[in-house]
Amino acid sequence: MRERSIADPLDAPDGIVAIGRSGDLAYAVTRNRKLRTFNLKTRELRTLDRGDVIGIARDATVALGASEKVISAFEPESGKTIATHRFENGIEHALAVSLTTAFIVAKRPEIDWPENAAAVPPPRTELVSWDFPSGKVDFLDVRACDELRLSIDGAISMCDLGWKDWRSGKTTHPPPFAPEWAPPDPEPEGLLPKCVKCSMDEPESGTSVLSAWLSADGSSVYVTYRRTEGGCEWRLDRWLPDATGKTTGRVERLAASREQIVDRVVAVSRDGRTVLTNPGVRPPVLRHAPGYEGFPLLAPPVTAAAFSENERLIVTGHGDGRLRLWEADSGRFEAVSP
Repeated sequence: MRERSIADPLDAPDGIVAIGRSGDLAYAVTRNRKLRTFNLKTRELRTLDRGDVIGIARDATVALGASEKVISAFEPESGKTIATHRFENGIEHALAVSLTTAFIVAKRPEIDWPENAAAVPPPRTELVSWDFPSGKVDFLDVRACDELRLSIDGAISMCDLGWKDWRSGKTTHPPPFAPEWAPPDPEPEGLLPKCVKCSMDEPESGTSVLSAWLSADGSSVYVTYRRTEGGCEWRLDRWLPDATGKTTGRVERLAASREQIVDRVVAVSRDGRTVLTNPGVRPPVLRHAPGYEGFPLLAPPVTAAAFSENERLIVTGHGDGRLRLWEADSGRFEAVSP
């Protein structure tokens, strides 16, 4: 079959939105709620007989299936249902799934709010945590989370840049990134080199956080951000939160560049020495310690990714619906799904 162009759209119905990996199998959730398995050894691709899947855990122990109002947790390999719950007002989508917990955006009851009311109407959705073993459901605040990630065991969550240990209830936030990037005094025109990758009409300035990625064990957070005032610089840092919540923890600088865009982190190896980033609409970039100077992979932008069990391979999912396999050390292309 002919390989598709790397310019394929990111919103194709069969585009990959999440990947969980268990043993030699990678489970991929598609935009149209299909669940596919890709065998990393045999390169065999199979689509399971479901069309309701909205999320999957990193280790593929649990996946979520949903109708308009009922959500179910099931084992991807066997299809066995673990638990179900009914939301009377409906379900919007799933934010994160772990071995024991899911965070779901549920709909609120419809409220006839007067158009001329002085107060701001309540949000139409709310964030819900669902514990599978106990069946306990807690209603949280969706306005605080644009993106949420969970450790494999569900004990640690990251809501945007808020790190929480659910066992102790401790929450912490990182120290300021790049404090030396504080707005400078006005400089004579032309003194700072202009960066062609920066849009001249971009309204934001200072430090802009681009992405935050929680490690599988929840112990570290990989953050990408950039400077957008005066000249561009992209950085990749690792934040090690303080589990006691008494301090913000510490930040380690991994990479900094004025030339090479560092955008969204999509996968990190267990030891943190290999990082896969996705710079916008460009091909993905593989980065290795110690310098984390990346090199592009000849593929469409990555929408989801996972390392193999021995971390020698990386499986990537793309908006064109394909799964691709790469050698982690060299970035060598290994295979592509049909």
